[in-house]
Amino acid sequence: MSGLSAEQTVQELGYEFPYHYLPDTDGRRFTHHRSLAWGYEYLSYLDFVQEMVAREPFTTLLDVGCGDGRFLSRLSRRHSGARLTGVDMSARAIGFARAFNPELDWRCGAVGDGSLVPERHDVVTLVEVLEHIEPSAVDSFLDDVCGRVAQGGRLILSVPSTNIRVSRKHYQHFDEALLRRVLAGHAEVEELHFTNIRSSPVLQAMRWLLHNKLFVLNHRGLLRAIYRHYTRRLFHVKAHNCRRLVAVCRVR
Repeated sequence: MSGLSAEQTVQELGYEFPYHYLPDTDGRRFTHHRSLAWGYEYLSYLDFVQEMVAREPFTTLLDVGCGDGRFLSRLSRRHSGARLTGVDMSARAIGFARAFNPELDWRCGAVGDGSLVPERHDVVTLVEVLEHIEPSAVDSFLDDVCGRVAQGGRLILSVPSTNIRVSRKHYQHFDEALLRRVLAGHAEVEELHFTNIRSSPVLQAMRWLLHNKLFVLNHRGLLRAIYRHYTRRLFHVKAHNCRRLVAVCRVR
């Protein structure tokens, strides 16, 4: 930020997020906030994948299907010395990633493009990506992904569970048997975690508190307590009641 005055630097740092887009009106209705109903769930598995990444030293990481870059943005706060790269087929998503995190390495295209992603990485992550790949193309896709993992490196991925309905933008969801089957021949599953409870009375109450039509909960202490309870009590669950599977793999 050389060349900027102190005042201009403050303004520049404020553009970490496009907050001017939050308030809106269509002439009839007015809103001054936007709420992600499943934000607690999203943040919890991003942070869990971060924990899996951080358990062993690494210097390079490739996030395949990085979207708007939220995962690498959070990861960069803890691993500022690592070389973090994100790749995605969506030019619009990469545009957001570059705007929010210009200091990171973003590439638009296919991971199988050797000219786009020629190097191998200590860690490759697939956070909620495999369900977006057509089943007939999964084997080829995993070949490309694992081809970007350095010898002895790790592939860490998360996928939605068959316990929840397949959304319109997904081809399939996974249970343990299916996930192990599609990974066979590509990577060895060393750990498998079942996460994000699918249903419980406590979860229903928590969802209502965080996302309803009556009020927006802004009490920091209460929000912190709710999120802490979720991550400690409702995150790690049994296979039959999970919303997600997280696998840590060694590439062969």
